[in-house]
Amino acid sequence: MLKRDATASYVTVAGLYERRIHTEASTLDIRNLFNVVVEGRVVAQIEWAQTAPSGPMTGTRPYYLHGDQQGSTAMVTNAAGAPVAGHLGSMYYDPFGLRIEADGDPLTHNRHGGPRQGYTSHAPDAEFGLIDMAGRIHEPALRRFPTPDPNLADSPLRHRLHQSLRLRPRNQRGRRTACRRQF
Repeated sequence: MLKRDATASYVTVAGLYERRIHTEASTLDIRNLFNVVVEGRVVAQIEWAQTAPSGPMTGTRPYYLHGDQQGSTAMVTNAAGAPVAGHLGSMYYDPFGLRIEADGDPLTHNRHGGPRQGYTSHAPDAEFGLIDMAGRIHEPALRRFPTPDPNLADSPLRHRLHQSLRLRPRNQRGRRTACRRQF
């Protein structure tokens, strides 16, 4: 997949490799990211940095992606196990997948970025505010899919993510717990 905007281009190959080329002012920053996949989930990324498209590697860094109970990337740590500085250290989402700050405010546009594995391990498109959920695009700000679910053709909920129900604590059998905390 190839994606371009005013200052960057991204090439992604089957969720295993990504090349990010940023051009700001007269500076060229190239990041080659190799995903380490375990049991279908990206658990680490190895980053190789370059300053020219065919130039030598100028740095290598591992990043480790830690998931929450939904499989969303909740934290990124470095080789020492410390959260990565800046906006990648901890990642927060509202119940419908919108990236938010720790205090619940929406994430500002200049703070987007980081791993392509976001809400429920799906790839976000920060420029458009969408999430690619492998077959359908989800719009977290509207809390719905723009296209109907073909398996729910006769349902009024065919555009909804989990029938627009807010997340509730559940035990392993799927029953609601006695917790009274509202999300």
